[in-house]
Amino acid sequence: MFEGFRSRSDNLRGRSGRRLCGAALALAFCGFQPLQVGAEDSPTAVLAKVGDRIITKADFESFKVPIIRMTSEGAQTDSALLRSYVDRTLLILEAERLGIDKEADIIQALTLFKKAQLVKAYRRQAVDSQVSASEEEVLEHFHASERHRAVRVAGILLETKKEAADVLDAIEAGGDFAELAREYSLYENAEEGGDTGKFFYKDTTSDALKDHIFKMALNEVSEPLPFFGRWTLIKILDEVPVELSEVEDFVRGEVLIRKKRERTDAVVDSLTNVYGPVKFETTVEQLKDSYAGSVEDSTRLDAVVLCTFARGQLTFGDFRGIAPAAARTFLGKLDPWGPDFTEADKIDSLVNEALPTRLFLEEGLKLGLEDDPKIEAAVLNESEDLLVSSVYRREVEEKISDVTLQEARSFYEQNPKKFQTTDTIIITEILVRFEQEAAELRRQIDEGADPAELATQHTIRPGADHHKGKLELTAYKEVRLPGRWDIVKDMQVGEVAGPIKVDEGYTILVVQENKPAETKPFKASSQRRSKAYISIHKARLKYVEVVAGLYERFPVEVFEENL
Repeated sequence: MFEGFRSRSDNLRGRSGRRLCGAALALAFCGFQPLQVGAEDSPTAVLAKVGDRIITKADFESFKVPIIRMTSEGAQTDSALLRSYVDRTLLILEAERLGIDKEADIIQALTLFKKAQLVKAYRRQAVDSQVSASEEEVLEHFHASERHRAVRVAGILLETKKEAADVLDAIEAGGDFAELAREYSLYENAEEGGDTGKFFYKDTTSDALKDHIFKMALNEVSEPLPFFGRWTLIKILDEVPVELSEVEDFVRGEVLIRKKRERTDAVVDSLTNVYGPVKFETTVEQLKDSYAGSVEDSTRLDAVVLCTFARGQLTFGDFRGIAPAAARTFLGKLDPWGPDFTEADKIDSLVNEALPTRLFLEEGLKLGLEDDPKIEAAVLNESEDLLVSSVYRREVEEKISDVTLQEARSFYEQNPKKFQTTDTIIITEILVRFEQEAAELRRQIDEGADPAELATQHTIRPGADHHKGKLELTAYKEVRLPGRWDIVKDMQVGEVAGPIKVDEGYTILVVQENKPAETKPFKASSQRRSKAYISIHKARLKYVEVVAGLYERFPVEVFEENL
C-alpha cells in the first residue's frame, strides 16, 4: 500500500520545505564566497541547476524558513544559504547514485514514517480539531483542581502513625497546635510552632501532601499523613486567592488533554465496532517458542499476525512500528533468559496498546490522507534527511581517523582557553509568589536574618529548600534562569538584590562567592573535549573534500543574478 509513495514524492522535489539537518551540515562545514544578488522576483526563477535537479526561488524560500527560525537574524547571507542548498542536493544525488535510497532499512524507515504521519493526520482530523476548551470549562477545572488558592501551613512531623494519632487526639481535646509542634515535631521549624511561613500552590506542593491539604478548610487539622517514611499532621493557617491568569495555560492544557482522551476513546470504540470483531491469532507462548534472542528471530517475528479484524490485521511488525519501546521490552522478555511475563504481557494487552493506532491508520488510508501534499512533503523531507545523513556517515564519519591521545594533548596545550571553566557566581536565591512577602523577607535580610534559612523556609523553587536556595550562576545558565546573571555579575560578595519581578514571582539574590574561570586539567573530561574538537575539525576537512568531489562528479550551475 506504500510502494508508490517514493515516485509521487519525486514530483515534490523542489517545492517542499527542507529540514535543518542537511542544511546544517553544509553551513557548519563549508565557507562560501558571496554571490551577486539579482533582481529577479519570480518564484519560478531558477537559482541553480544541480545534476538533473532545478532549484527555483520558491524552493529556496521554503528551504530557508527552518534555518532562519533557528539561527540569529542575518547570521547567514542568502548566497551562503543557497550554496548550502546546492551542497545538500549534491549529497542527495550521491546517495541515489550509491543506491542508498533503495536500501531496505531506508525504505522501511520511510514506510514507518509515512504511517506515523498518516496516524497524526487522522488524529488531528478526528480528535484534535473536534476538541476545544470553553472559558466555563477552564474556570470549572481551575476550581475543581484546587488551584484557586494558595495556603500557608504548619506541620508536626513524628516518627510513627501512633505518635501522630496521639498528638491529633491531644489537639482535638483542646491542645494548642503550635505548642504541641514545639514539644514533639521533628521539623526544623518546630520552634516556630511548625509554621512554614510561606504559601504553597497546588503545583509546587509535594505529591505526598497536595492531594490532602488543598481539600482542607482554614484552621482545619489533617489526619495523620504518610510523609517520606514518617507521619505528619498539617494545619491550614492562612489562605490567599490565586488568579486564574497565573495558571490559565496549565489549566486549559489539562482540560484539552482530558477532552482529547475522551474523544480518542469514543473514536476508538466506534472504529472497533466498525472493524471488529478482533480475533487473536497467536499466543505469547508461541512467540516465545520461535524466538531465541537473535536479530534474525526478531525480523522473522515481524510477519507474525497478532490479531485480525474486519478489514485487516495487526502484525508484530506493526506493533514494533507503533510502539517501538514496548516492542523492545517485549522482545527482552521473549528471550529464554529474559524476565518472567506478567498479565500485562498477554497478546490482548499488546493489541490493546497498538490496535487504536492501527485503526487510525486504516481510516487515514480510507480517507485518502496518504495523498495529502503536506504528508508527501514531510516524507520527502524525511527521505532527504536520511539520505544526507547516510552519505555523511559513510563518506565522512567512517573515513576519518581516530584521534590519538597525543593529538588530544597537543590541541589542549595549544588552545588553553577552550578548556577553561566559566566565571561562576554562587548565590542564595529566595523565590516567592507575592511582592509583599518578598519585601518582608528583604527587610529581614537587611536586619541580619540568615538568607539560607529564609530560603529553606520560603523559596518556591522545586528542590531549592533542600540546598537552602543555593544556585551556581554562569552566563550559560541565563536561558534557564533569565535575568539573574545580568543582575549579579557586577555584585560583590554579601551584596543583596531584590525583590525583582521574574516569571515565577519575585526573587531576592544574595551573592555568596565569586569563582573566576580556571583551566581544567588534562584528565578524562578535557581529553574527551579535545578529541571532540579534533574530530569535528577532521570531519570538516573531509566534508569539504567530499563535497568538492561531488562538484566534479555532477554538473552545477548557480544563477546568482536571480537571487
